[in-house]
Amino acid sequence: MNIKDFSLLCGAKPHTLRYYDSVGLLRPARVDENSGYRHYDREQAADFVKIKNLQRAGFTIEEMKDLLEKDDRAILSAFDEKLAEAEARLAEIQAIRNSYRTEMNDIKNRIEKIKQQMAAEMRGYDPTDEFGITDEQYEGIIESTLGVFDGIDLSQIKDIDFEPFHEGELRGDFGEEPPHDYQSDPDY
Repeated sequence: MNIKDFSLLCGAKPHTLRYYDSVGLLRPARVDENSGYRHYDREQAADFVKIKNLQRAGFTIEEMKDLLEKDDRAILSAFDEKLAEAEARLAEIQAIRNSYRTEMNDIKNRIEKIKQQMAAEMRGYDPTDEFGITDEQYEGIIESTLGVFDGIDLSQIKDIDFEPFHEGELRGDFGEEPPHDYQSDPDY
């Protein structure tokens, strides 16, 4: 049968069959020497079904070529292997998703801790004499400064290494070394 009839039998387009021929998956039973027309045998429809399903399952052209030489038991076994690989990949993606959730929540918590610590430090400082501002003005500065944290969109954060922000390393938790006292530093 010609390529048009075979494509109708298989539910494929002729260019798909030409492609399969070009990559060596499904060669025509014969090619007319004068016209170059491809002709297929009805039995080749079974090979087309194998190729179509192997392709849909994600097998490479080389894997499909190899499997076309094997019996149905080997093909079904290959499907089982492909399924096991997909299940392993799915489990890996689920683990990554869970890790993502955990890490994003951790970052949000770290940012909130920094915000709270900054608020406590700012409220523990009285700039009214040094800068000549009122308590209300300074509270406005504090709220404005802390508002920066509210505007952080974690989904937009890219290329930031958050590893240095470990528990206990937030500003103010200095252990042995006290913070520099800028108010009493005459060189500041």
